[in-house]
Amino acid sequence: MTDVAPTPFPLINLPEKSIRYVLKNMKLIDLIGFSFTSAVAKNQTERLGLNAKSMYVQLSCVINISIYLPKRSTNFYLLTDTTFLRFIDSQKTIDTTQWINQKVNVSQFISHILEIFHRPKVKLSLHNTIRCETMNIFEMFAGLDIETFQTIFYGHYKTSFYEKTLKMFALQSEAIRLNKLPFNDPKQIHSIACQNHRSATIRLITDLLAFNDLLAFNPKSQIMSVSLTDVNLFLKHWIHGSNRRLEFSRFYHGRPHYSNDDCRKIIFKNVDYCIAPVEREMLIQEPGELEKSVIGGFDIVCIDGRKASIFVDQSMSEMIVWSSNQILK
Repeated sequence: MTDVAPTPFPLINLPEKSIRYVLKNMKLIDLIGFSFTSAVAKNQTERLGLNAKSMYVQLSCVINISIYLPKRSTNFYLLTDTTFLRFIDSQKTIDTTQWINQKVNVSQFISHILEIFHRPKVKLSLHNTIRCETMNIFEMFAGLDIETFQTIFYGHYKTSFYEKTLKMFALQSEAIRLNKLPFNDPKQIHSIACQNHRSATIRLITDLLAFNDLLAFNPKSQIMSVSLTDVNLFLKHWIHGSNRRLEFSRFYHGRPHYSNDDCRKIIFKNVDYCIAPVEREMLIQEPGELEKSVIGGFDIVCIDGRKASIFVDQSMSEMIVWSSNQILK
């Protein structure tokens, strides 16, 4: 079924309670369509107080926008043309519905959704299937507040486009998740890193992050691909007072070449530590994951008195900086 976005109808003339009841029970795609019909309709939708839990924008060969409200969600697949959009919702149905609105461009649509569902930021994901020659994402998303910027690049990709994308969106983001770094010049990497992101994930496919690049990042939580010897150097720097914001680190060591015992020897070489009681349980919150408890570990102390626990195996190590509510028993 193909329709032009609906025009205002007598709904907005109903009593307030009746309007709220009807709007709250609409399909999400119909409610969004209604909100575009007039300024009054938009205001009515905003006043419902529906708060989106999250909003994802995925850029690939099309633009996929996913909106998640409590108990409701919907997807929109947009053409890359910024002046002509198609919004297709096929959730939980076999048939698809096309909704065409020729008066709204991509950035206006996203801003509108953020306003009516009281969501100040989006999560933006960039894939290497993006049509970078035809999709002007720099105009679409200029000035957008981004909660998390993620890249998923495999195989061939256009390096210059990727560089420009990182330089722009890393500055607009609270958190970044990257699987490739296209820069040959370390200064370019540091221009991205030195932004004090809340969270930084650099999970490289084949390479390991250089130690100086690791230090350039200064997040509260980080997931990085680094060597065992660089984990050792990082612990020494932390003990001497670096990155006072840090709460959580996970380091992937590349392909396992050592036993667990050998990994521990390399990581703790010339580092003062003590073995934690095996029965001690700690609660940790990893970036983007549920809380979990861990037992045991190895404890280190910073010169300013902060404490952290390290957990090590062949493939990765984790570091949790203590907080007041972290130790359970």
